[in-house]
Amino acid sequence: MFQNPKMWELLQKLNNNKICSKVIKSSKRRNLWELPRFITNIE
Repeated sequence: MFQNPKMWELLQKLNNNKICSKVIKSSKRRNLWELPRFITNIE
């Protein structure tokens, strides 16, 4: 799915966080390109 393994690792971690996983699920439907920005804001 993601080319970047680090990114995928981060996603897996965020998936354990209920709020984040909701955001991730909705962004999968909408726009995956926004996801990196979202993740950067969390860090």
